[in-house]
Amino acid sequence: MSWSLLIVMGCVLGLSATALAEPAASQPAEPPPVPVYKAEAAPTIDGKLDEPCWANAVAVGVPYVHGDRGGRTVEPAPMRVKLTWDDRYLYIGYEIDLESPNPEGTGAKQGPEDNQREGCRLIGTTGPTDMVEFFLNTGDPRFFWEIHHNAANQFNDVFIIMPDPAWPIAKLSMTKYGIIFNHEEYVKDEGPYKLAMGVAKKEGGKGYTAEIRLPWLGIGAPVNRQTTITIPATQPDKQPTYEPGPWKMVDFELRILSVLQSSVLKDRYLRSGPFTGKSWMHEDAQHWPAYKLLAATGAEKK
Repeated sequence: MSWSLLIVMGCVLGLSATALAEPAASQPAEPPPVPVYKAEAAPTIDGKLDEPCWANAVAVGVPYVHGDRGGRTVEPAPMRVKLTWDDRYLYIGYEIDLESPNPEGTGAKQGPEDNQREGCRLIGTTGPTDMVEFFLNTGDPRFFWEIHHNAANQFNDVFIIMPDPAWPIAKLSMTKYGIIFNHEEYVKDEGPYKLAMGVAKKEGGKGYTAEIRLPWLGIGAPVNRQTTITIPATQPDKQPTYEPGPWKMVDFELRILSVLQSSVLKDRYLRSGPFTGKSWMHEDAQHWPAYKLLAATGAEKK
């Protein structure tokens, strides 16, 4: 049975985010979505957060100790994350103030044939690894991407399925820990619009900055926001051709949990939102920080 069929099965069952959420009385009031301003010009993916779109983006800290139900934080937050977007991509920029002594690669590459990238090793051969994780939920908290990135510019993309315990597939061997890790899946490009990432060492201090560029098609934006450009035929006996058009993403909301995995911190895992799951970060997707894409640019918001 293919993973695509499993996804269809889950969607047919149609368990909504509302059904997954705990009663409102048992949860603290959720903050409003973080505004994400559209970039007037696409950033160069070199790891340097020096373009206007990053200067005007809202920074979200990563201070919460994973697993601490009291909401304990590390201050100041050693990692900050910014988002921006345009008609083709979601952009993630982040900054880390710590040394990352052990970013370790797998030696294996994955991705489209013309856009292969070496993976990150989650469990190091010489000790704990240093990396970041982003969990991206674009509409259904049971289906989302888990991506990893590190200071060596290595990258993983894992498609996650969280079956409801009542689904028969939840009882099968592939659903270890209640999670299906689709390691063989990867974020797809859309024609010439390709995933990219970059890393830059911070000047005058320890740590680094980084950028990740994710095509809307690859991370699962709603299909009703996709457009197509029709190119008329140049000869009477030819058919028109079609190319990817701009994505209409204004006012779209998504949830993203940012995670720092560090070998130098006493608390190994920090996250951008308080912990509400049982043990795994995947278990509280409906409570990850919410973001809303706005048409106004960073300059316009001022």
